[in-house]
Amino acid sequence: MRCFIGSFVPIEFRQKLQLKRPELKGVRWTKPHKLHMTFEFYPDLHESELDATKDKVSELARHFPIQCRTFAFTGFPRSANARVLVVRVDLQSAQDILFSDSDAKPHITVGYARRRRIKFEEESLELTFNLDTVHLIESKDGKYRVVS
Repeated sequence: MRCFIGSFVPIEFRQKLQLKRPELKGVRWTKPHKLHMTFEFYPDLHESELDATKDKVSELARHFPIQCRTFAFTGFPRSANARVLVVRVDLQSAQDILFSDSDAKPHITVGYARRRRIKFEEESLELTFNLDTVHLIESKDGKYRVVS
């Protein structure tokens, strides 16, 4: 199974974000109901690993809700040459709990360049929201299904 441990962003945040995103041509925007933060990605989670992964999700859930603050609308690998458009997020002290990789850059993927890379100036974006819970989520054929 292709899965991730993550949290969907609340509807109020999605609405605010939609109003604040920049006008850019050649972007396929992520559908609002799919906006989420990924804490750990499993490109091929085997059935034998499922119980241990669900236990990890239960352990992480003890730390929720988590207060978040966005600080930038930018691109990946960088805004001057972006394939992916993201909102960078400050998780404060929760970052060390949620990410096993200390170099992780918490973000929400909000769009993709359609044909060629997008060039734009990184923009400040200050919004706050709470992540209420964490899930193990399967990603299959462009659809998400909460596993636990």
